[in-house]
Amino acid sequence: MAKYPMLTAIGAVAVLSLTACTAPSPMNPPSSPTSESPTSSSPTESSAPASATPEELTQRVEKFGIVLMLPEGWSIEPGEYCEGDCNENEYGQWDIRDANGEHAMYFAANSATSPDGDTNLYQRTILTKQPAPNLKYKPTSQFAEYWVSEDQEDGERSAGLDIALVDDEVLAKRGEAPDISYFQLNDRQAPMFGVLHDYVEEIAADGEELSEEQAQKFLSSSDYATLEAILLSLRQADQ
Repeated sequence: MAKYPMLTAIGAVAVLSLTACTAPSPMNPPSSPTSESPTSSSPTESSAPASATPEELTQRVEKFGIVLMLPEGWSIEPGEYCEGDCNENEYGQWDIRDANGEHAMYFAANSATSPDGDTNLYQRTILTKQPAPNLKYKPTSQFAEYWVSEDQEDGERSAGLDIALVDDEVLAKRGEAPDISYFQLNDRQAPMFGVLHDYVEEIAADGEELSEEQAQKFLSSSDYATLEAILLSLRQADQ
């Protein structure tokens, strides 16, 4: 998949027809990846350890019918795949940058499209999972998942950490095939919201591929706690 998650990503190899948006999805990462054999560990229903303190979320952003909270110094700009009024309409995309200007997260208002032709096999291990209580339409969770990908042609393997929001039913059905981490705000809008794999690798492994041990350690950091708090702040504007 592309270097974007989102988000995990978000699951099947065939194109999902949840949206009319025809632009390529920047969120198809190894993003909701993972699965070579469905041998996931039992998810834990807890957030980051109490010792990890997130940055205070002081900025309120409202657009696309949702409200999102961000720390001081963080910013949002139209996604690189957007053209014209893409950042204003219901299929808009946001690139979310941290206080250093680094591209950290993505939000796609209605872009649960496809895994962009990825045919790798994945093995997934959910490291942490908890309800997203502000999202009311369908049961949705915020999760962190370590994934290992294997190319079916040459056997090349890669790995990473997925951090995203996902519909609980979608999460439960994921197997060996590529997938997309998406959820629903209502009966027509299927967004993706997650953390870029490259961003996690930079802050957790100096730009190198993440080991599962490094991924576990990252979940105890204030950086992870902040990302988690941002994800869980998402809600519909009319709530």
